[in-house]
Amino acid sequence: NCTLPTLFGDAPDCLTIGRDTCENGGTDKMCGPCLEGLVGPEGDGNDPCSDPFLIKKIGENCDQDSDCFTNFCAAPSDGEEKICAERDKICINECSGNGECVFYATADDAELDVCPQSDSSCFSECVCDDGYKGQDCSLDDNGMERARRIRDQLCAGIYSTVALQDISADVVSGRCSLLSSMLADPTQLGLSGINDCTLALTDTVELAPEFVGTEGTYDIAFETLSNVMALPLSAELLDKVSIATKQLAEARQANMVANEEPNESVSPTTSMSSGVNTEETEQKGAQNAADRFNNKPTPSVKNKPSPGSDATGTSVVQFTNNPFKGSDGTRRRLLDNK
Repeated sequence: NCTLPTLFGDAPDCLTIGRDTCENGGTDKMCGPCLEGLVGPEGDGNDPCSDPFLIKKIGENCDQDSDCFTNFCAAPSDGEEKICAERDKICINECSGNGECVFYATADDAELDVCPQSDSSCFSECVCDDGYKGQDCSLDDNGMERARRIRDQLCAGIYSTVALQDISADVVSGRCSLLSSMLADPTQLGLSGINDCTLALTDTVELAPEFVGTEGTYDIAFETLSNVMALPLSAELLDKVSIATKQLAEARQANMVANEEPNESVSPTTSMSSGVNTEETEQKGAQNAADRFNNKPTPSVKNKPSPGSDATGTSVVQFTNNPFKGSDGTRRRLLDNK
C-alpha cells in the first residue's frame, strides 16, 4: 500500500525528500531508504534525507528541524538550548488503529519507555487489540488463519523444490526474493512455515555458494537470512542459520577482488562486513550511512594473511537480535505461531 500520508501535501513524491520510492521500499505507506549520497533516519521512512555536508549530527546545536540529520531539533528540557535529537521508532501502519505501539529491548524483550530511531538495542512492535493480528494489527482471526494456511503451504512447496530444481543464478535470486517476501511479516507464518522457509533458505545457501555470493543475489540472500533471525527458531534451526551465515560470508569473499573496499551489509538484525586482502589490514564492522555520519563506534579485527597464502578473507558479523529470550529458550514475540 503506497498511499503516502498527508505530510507530503498535494505532491506525494518521495524523491523530493531524498528517498527512494515507496514501490522500491518494503513498508506500506512509507518511502524507501535514503538515496545514495544522502543521510537520514535509516531504512524506509517519511523523514527527509539530506546532504551530509549541510546538516548537523545528533547532539549538535540547532535552530529548526531541517538543520538536523534526524529532522528533529528540540531542547532536552525547559531552558536548555535546542540540539539535534532523535524521534522514537514507529510501528508499521501505526498498528492500523487496532493496537498500541510498544518498545522492547532486543536483549531480553523488556518493555521500554523510549526507543530512538538509530538505537539497535531496541525495537518497536504493535500489541494488537483483541480480535486483531499481524505485524500491523490489520487482520482479524479469520484473516490470519487464511494467511498462515496459504503461506505455510507456499513454504512447504518452496522447500520441496530445493533439491529438485537445477541451480542457476536466476533460480537462486528468484527463490531468495520469494522467501524474502514470505518472511516479511513472520506473524503470518505457522511453525511449519517457519521451519520450511528457513530450511529452503539455508539449503539454498549451502547448495549454491557460487551464486549466492555474486552481486545482487548476495544482497537478497543477506536480507532474507537477516529476516530469519527475527523468527522464533528452534536450536536446530538456529544452528543451520549460523552455518548458512558463515557460508554466505565465504561466498561473498570468493566473489571479491583482493584489496578492494570491504562489502558492507546492514539490517535491523544483522550486519556483515567482508573483505579479501594480501597484507595486514583492520577489518571494521559494517555500518549504515547514519552511523558513519554520527561517528558511532564499531568493532574491528586485524586481518593478517597466513604464511604462504596469497590473500586472506575476513568477515565481521554482528547480531543485534537475541534469538533466545529466556533460559527456557522461548521468546515473547511470535509465540502464537502455531
